[in-house]
Amino acid sequence: MAHALPPSTCPTAGFCRRPVPPTPFSASPHTVGHRHRRRPPSHTGPDLVCAATGAGGSGSGAAGTLAALTHQVETAPDEVQWNRATVVANREASADGSARTLLLSVEDHVTFLEGRKVRHVQEKRRWVDNYRVPGQFVAVRYCAEGPTTEECSQLRVAARLQSLASSPYEARRDSAMLDASLVELLVSRAGDADERHLAELGPGCMIDVSPVAGAGFASLFNSEVNMMAALEGGHPLVVLCAGPRGVAPVRAALSWTPVLAHAGSCRVAVFYVAGSQSSAAYLLEWDNWREAGAHVQTLYLEENGSGNGGAATAEQLLERVVLEGEGGLKAVLGGADPATAAVLMSGLGGEGAAQLTRRLGAAGIPSERIMFCDY
Repeated sequence: MAHALPPSTCPTAGFCRRPVPPTPFSASPHTVGHRHRRRPPSHTGPDLVCAATGAGGSGSGAAGTLAALTHQVETAPDEVQWNRATVVANREASADGSARTLLLSVEDHVTFLEGRKVRHVQEKRRWVDNYRVPGQFVAVRYCAEGPTTEECSQLRVAARLQSLASSPYEARRDSAMLDASLVELLVSRAGDADERHLAELGPGCMIDVSPVAGAGFASLFNSEVNMMAALEGGHPLVVLCAGPRGVAPVRAALSWTPVLAHAGSCRVAVFYVAGSQSSAAYLLEWDNWREAGAHVQTLYLEENGSGNGGAATAEQLLERVVLEGEGGLKAVLGGADPATAAVLMSGLGGEGAAQLTRRLGAAGIPSERIMFCDY
């Protein structure tokens, strides 16, 4: 019989100060910046209803859209199907310790049907089964006054959804023989109030996470144009990301078997903008990505100005390096025609991201193959 990982004793640092027994409650990945009371334990709440993007239909086996998840956590957080998640480890993800990797054990018990005609058939979908592609998100709920959401009177839903930073393959591999699913989140001590709180949680602390939602990296213009379609079509990839929120889904992608296989035969050029070298996340993994065939270049905001005396934004820095460098976009693509390429973007926003998107289109990349995973 499979067994869930037992929560370990809380360290002196962080919010946890005692071992917390496991419970069958799970958490949600999106935050809306308000507090609410816990519903009675007997009420489990309905599953998220799927919208046009993502898996169709409704019920526990369906992954909803980010819009549907965002709307539900904002308007009816008690009706989200929260799953209990125990912090197994809180590790440094950057040299200065500001970026933190939270390894979570999400309660995910599954029973199997056994009989003469049926042998070891999964009775229902697991929580992890809805994690299909990198770039999907969860909502997170935590206790503002203690180490666990159990019997907490000050529950808070994080204002922003959290991208899963481990790949779907890693999640299934590490969870295969457990009554739990192991996934990672990347949070920052320099982020908003919710992220700062999460970044201080120690082993044994408990939060709640929602069902996995979203369609991963996909076109804003055509839902059928997504990262999997780009891989299957053999398109060169340009990956543009900034900050901890931007690099988390990219890390999931670069650790995912289909992308690793693609990098062995097609150009995969990754440009990651960090505030400084010491705050850049996943430094130890960059060589692994390069060995797989990806061309990884890290850019630091503290070392680059805008050219008019002010600080450059991430979008300005990416424009300068990707589009205005020697050889331009074609050099970035290793000589490939920009019309054959696809772009993955995360952690970029506002008018700067819109300007960068327009310039990529003007450089020859089809607009429908410029894909985002942000909501």
